[in-house]
Amino acid sequence: MLLAFPLILLSVLVAAFLYLSSVTGVKVVTDDFAKAVTKKDYDGIANLLSTNSDKWTRADARALVEHLESQEINIETELDNIAKSKGKSAYIDDNQNKLLGVTEKSKKFGIFQEYQIVAHPVEVKVNTNLDNVSIKAGDKKSLPLNKNAETNIGKYHFIRQEFTLKGKTEVGEIESKIQLDLATAKNNEIKLDLKSEKKRLKVILPAEASNATDLKIVVNGKEIGSSLETDIQVVPHQELEVYAKFVVADNTFVTNKESIVVKGDTLDVALSLPKEVTDKIKEKDEEAKKLEANKAKITNFLSEYRSAIFRSVSNRSNYYAQYYDTSSPVYKEMVEWTTGGGVKKAKIDYYDPGALDIRDVREENGSYIVTTYEDYTVHYMDNTPNSVNRKNKTYYLKPAGNSFVIYNIEVSES
Repeated sequence: MLLAFPLILLSVLVAAFLYLSSVTGVKVVTDDFAKAVTKKDYDGIANLLSTNSDKWTRADARALVEHLESQEINIETELDNIAKSKGKSAYIDDNQNKLLGVTEKSKKFGIFQEYQIVAHPVEVKVNTNLDNVSIKAGDKKSLPLNKNAETNIGKYHFIRQEFTLKGKTEVGEIESKIQLDLATAKNNEIKLDLKSEKKRLKVILPAEASNATDLKIVVNGKEIGSSLETDIQVVPHQELEVYAKFVVADNTFVTNKESIVVKGDTLDVALSLPKEVTDKIKEKDEEAKKLEANKAKITNFLSEYRSAIFRSVSNRSNYYAQYYDTSSPVYKEMVEWTTGGGVKKAKIDYYDPGALDIRDVREENGSYIVTTYEDYTVHYMDNTPNSVNRKNKTYYLKPAGNSFVIYNIEVSES
């Protein structure tokens, strides 16, 4: 037993040493991180990156992996290089941004060094020419910015994220989302130039809205104009939510909302329509085409009707029966006027046709209401001077076969 005990103790110590060596060291954390990336285990990645003073969320971890993958690198290879250097190297991108590495954490039993995977932060500095402006990242507190000076607003996770900017421009107060553009980062530093300036906004409407009227362009909830091209006061990296309101066939429609980020000298945005709006516009277009076709038929109908009336007046006859609902009072009045002595008593010889202007045609409950302006010259049988009659008329028509019949007429002097 005296000989066996030291051997057993030595074996236990060796086993413990080998075990603790296997669960500590740089390669342990780089391998754990690589496995988590391969499995898309964003909760695991967030746990590996988090410290007591810096907590990572699942969303943060996912954003980091997406940014690393956008670099078109082999993450496992880069982690292996870090492990081979025993943590002395780091993954550095083309803009000299240090993105991924390891740092010493603590020692187990004062001997075995533990390591922490590190996603190096980016320092953000802001320049602005806005008054009373502040900026905040996520749920962090707002930070005031100095006008016409550079303000260092701290270090943040090197991931795509947005800031909320509040301030004033020449056209009033703004509250906008500012996207952090990682492509502009150099040496783990981003300088945001948030100076207000005018940009040309160009809006493209969908084809279904090509006949739109009463157009209104809305940006971030505010109507900015009625033109497809207009100047707008914005700041770089500002997020704009754009949509349009317009009228087609007396109906107001609204496009889908589209988001764009302010970059370059012009802001181009192509708007689209919800399916139900597209269907409604097509329906209104069909109705408008039908109404236009009927308007042409009605114009021809009334022109022929008026010729029949003028001919009947000249001959004290009835050549217009086919144009009327013969059971209507207005028909009976016309019969009395032309053949019942009305024209003769008024000593009218004939009518000389003038204007026939169709002002409006609308469909209502299967009938058509037509408003017109008409004039004609009255010639008398005696020495009464000729006179020009100017009338505003409203015809009430109902379909009859491939044509129409009149069931009422309202007349007023023009």
